[in-house]
Amino acid sequence: MFLHITHQTEYRYDRDVFLEPHVIRLMPQTNPAQRLRDYKCTITPQPVTQTGGVDAQGNAYSQIWFHDLADALHVDVSATVETLRSNPFDYLLDAEQAALPVDYSVKEIEHLAPFRRQPDESNMQPLRDELHVFDVESQKSVLDLVVHLNRRLFEAVRVEPRHHGLPRSSADTLTRGVGACRDLAVVLMELLRLCGLATRFVSGYHFVADGDASHELHAWVEAYLPGVGWRGFDPTTGLAVADLHVAVASGADPLDASPIAGSFRGSNITCELTTSVNVEPWSEDEPDVASPRSNAHEGQSQQS
Repeated sequence: MFLHITHQTEYRYDRDVFLEPHVIRLMPQTNPAQRLRDYKCTITPQPVTQTGGVDAQGNAYSQIWFHDLADALHVDVSATVETLRSNPFDYLLDAEQAALPVDYSVKEIEHLAPFRRQPDESNMQPLRDELHVFDVESQKSVLDLVVHLNRRLFEAVRVEPRHHGLPRSSADTLTRGVGACRDLAVVLMELLRLCGLATRFVSGYHFVADGDASHELHAWVEAYLPGVGWRGFDPTTGLAVADLHVAVASGADPLDASPIAGSFRGSNITCELTTSVNVEPWSEDEPDVASPRSNAHEGQSQQS
């Protein structure tokens, strides 16, 4: 299916500031699950210099610089993406690949080391308690483990949007029994790492066909399945990721997928952040879109 995304971010300051260099990761990925058809990012004030690249996690980014003072920073994104994976289980695992414990090759273990990093000690016991309640030993395969643990979090933790701020710790989210999508993603990511799987945090968009016009930047998890590769699982919905999700950035740590990162110079400055996201189906009957364009920026807007 085709999805059209508009995403507006505004940082407004109570007086003029000097904007330091910013990095933007808001260009949707092109991979076997999705194809970027069109992308435009408009930044106000206009950067004096801008460059694009690919970061260590494989995310497309733009870095921008400014010269003059400003009382606001606007980043407006418009993108059209074709999602290609209607069946999230379009693969077969042979018995050896599917079996627990997880068995990666020597080369995979080397490459996946950052994605298998264990949680902080302060989070270990709450995570182990959750795995004990979940009864990991009863799972018959790697896929059973991921699917059922994803569903377990969906049932055990109530989703409550929180528009700004970094993800909470796994211990905090499990204690509260409530969290935003980025909080649940961190919990699932760390639970699966304790079980030996490589996982990464994904930032992007999720289309919900419920007539609700309000959307947020979304977050979920990708697990590296032996013999298959990276596959998405969303503890906010309890489902595997298919063609209603659009991935933008991913990383071993949530900060690696931060959509906008940067800072400003000024004393005793108050900053107000507002965002607006809309995701809607796009028809091929619409006028042809141009080839992908990049004009990026980055600061600090967060997933719901």
